[in-house]
Amino acid sequence: MPLALSYFTRLRFIHELLPALNKSSNPRVVSILGAGMEKEIDINDIEVKRDFTAMKAAQIASTRTYLFKTSIHSF
Repeated sequence: MPLALSYFTRLRFIHELLPALNKSSNPRVVSILGAGMEKEIDINDIEVKRDFTAMKAAQIASTRTYLFKTSIHSF
């Protein structure tokens, strides 16, 4: 699965849930796909084009999802 697809499908899913989450008294999103696989993002290879592996792509998608989920708390 391409990196963009694995990341943006999660992002879109959370985005579509935002109206319901905003109405909830206890909103939360739990993403277990790739839980614990987060790793540091190489800012010089943000698209994971250098030394691409499926594992590296999964780790970066997991990290990006984590960062996105933590950033939506400010909405």
